[in-house]
Amino acid sequence: MTVAIAAVSAVSVWGGGAQPTVALLNHGAESDVDQLAEAGFDRAVTEFDLVGREMSTDVGDVDGPVRALSEDGAELVVVQATDTDIDAVARDFPRTRYAVVMGESTQPNVSNLAFADHEGSYLIGAAAALTSTNGTIGFIGGVDVDVIHRFQAGFEAGARAADPDVRIMITYLTAPPDYRGYFAPKLAKRAARRQYGQGADVIFGAAGFSVEGVFEAAATMSGGEGPHLWALGVDVDAYQAIRDRVEAARWRPHILSSMVKHIERGVYLALADHARGAFSPGSRILNLANGGVGISYRGGFLDDIRPRLEALRSDIVAGKIKVPERT
Repeated sequence: MTVAIAAVSAVSVWGGGAQPTVALLNHGAESDVDQLAEAGFDRAVTEFDLVGREMSTDVGDVDGPVRALSEDGAELVVVQATDTDIDAVARDFPRTRYAVVMGESTQPNVSNLAFADHEGSYLIGAAAALTSTNGTIGFIGGVDVDVIHRFQAGFEAGARAADPDVRIMITYLTAPPDYRGYFAPKLAKRAARRQYGQGADVIFGAAGFSVEGVFEAAATMSGGEGPHLWALGVDVDAYQAIRDRVEAARWRPHILSSMVKHIERGVYLALADHARGAFSPGSRILNLANGGVGISYRGGFLDDIRPRLEALRSDIVAGKIKVPERT
């Protein structure tokens, strides 16, 4: 396990005998998603004059760090870690409150920050179908689990709304208990090469860090007499997120858009509730209506169809379109 304690802001650091009132646990990889969680945490800690602690941990090693933060006296522990089950810890520390990004706990002291992945994926699916020149698109899921099924359901529904005859290829990289599919760009590249080779010209990689393998496949297989190949990012605005990567110049011409989850907003709202004494257990849905999810237009590749996509967004927010969560 890797543990890092960070100063959250000039007025709110953990140390010197001060007992943390709020804490954040994320992965140790310093991914873009982790950075979003940290940004929301840091903003709330500063604005609400909280004492905060940040800790990072390896994937799958969550129980121990959450217990440690609970034992240290944190009143609220925000957990940003993949496929986290904190029910046992929540039962052992009933006076501690927990906010879990993409959690599914039913404990009375746990708030689940749930993102309407299917709504953002609906827009991404429509963008893929409207952009495809041959009517064939692809979906690559990182791990065959319910949360990724929501991405697939929204993606398929949006694509078929835009083009009822669209052909959609589906591939999952791994299945539980193997969660490597979120962190295996080589697996994603191999899967993307197969889909591109079978006719797809736009692929959505709902696969965490592995989506970079889709970017690489699109960049290396484009050119010549074949079609320009497109990839769709996930969770963060990939066009912006890869700015410091050496591959950015090659990948960016192929990143059509990204389905963005504003994790920083969810974390901030959880801490804001705590600061007001208004903790709410159960699920807090972050969707298109409240800005929890969205679609990126960075790069300008969707400018021609942006009005159509925004009309779909408006219809979803207004309840005129009900986006499915299951295929």
